[in-house]
Amino acid sequence: MLAHKDNKAIRLLLSLLIGCSSAILANTKATKSVSPTQLKPAQYTQQQIAHALNWVQDSHDTNLCHGHFIIPPTVTDTPHPLPMKDEVTSTHSDGPALLKKGGISILNTNVITTQPGRWSKADKVTILRNNKTGKIRSIHLNGHVSLEEPERRVVASQAQFNYDNNSQHFKNALYRIYHKMKKQYIYTWGKARTYFRDKHYNVVMHHASYSTCNPAHPTWQVTATTMTINHKQHIAKAYNAFIYFHHI
Repeated sequence: MLAHKDNKAIRLLLSLLIGCSSAILANTKATKSVSPTQLKPAQYTQQQIAHALNWVQDSHDTNLCHGHFIIPPTVTDTPHPLPMKDEVTSTHSDGPALLKKGGISILNTNVITTQPGRWSKADKVTILRNNKTGKIRSIHLNGHVSLEEPERRVVASQAQFNYDNNSQHFKNALYRIYHKMKKQYIYTWGKARTYFRDKHYNVVMHHASYSTCNPAHPTWQVTATTMTINHKQHIAKAYNAFIYFHHI
């Protein structure tokens, strides 16, 4: 494994990015969904990362990565969900629950929260509502957290969804993000100690990695202490970054 910082490596990185990921999108039309992976936030193997992000290895796929991501129809049926505060939220749990019209509600065991185009799961969920209006202000998720949206999947140990400003914050996260860049469609994936998505869908990650390769057998990855992704401009920036190439 080799680390690079020079311009040649960056140009090679971009060519790999476009060459591999554009083909991945063409093979993400499966209609079934992989069950959310219940992983502890520790040292993930590449196989665990691939499974958690719903990657399916398929030697018959013609793309360079020989596989595709599975995206459940429960979120693709609503490709452009509204901000969290503007959608109806439904919550279900298998365990005991303390529910209140205002203040704090707590649900335990296999807690599933859904909105049109948005699905999340956790061991424990705490909901904070406005005491007067009863509207949700924030949702805190703990233990084996997973979020599925049309353009992203995140698996983490903890998360907070802020309804007031439509932001999301995750700890110990694995992520998969879908981008449209001109005529190219790509998926990027990686892991981050912290992952923050603001109301404009821009992302800031700390101690993170980034790649567009096969997640089970990545050819290259970028690691950095800080990464930012501008959703509208499709520009990613990495600080204190290294590019790692395998078998070079």
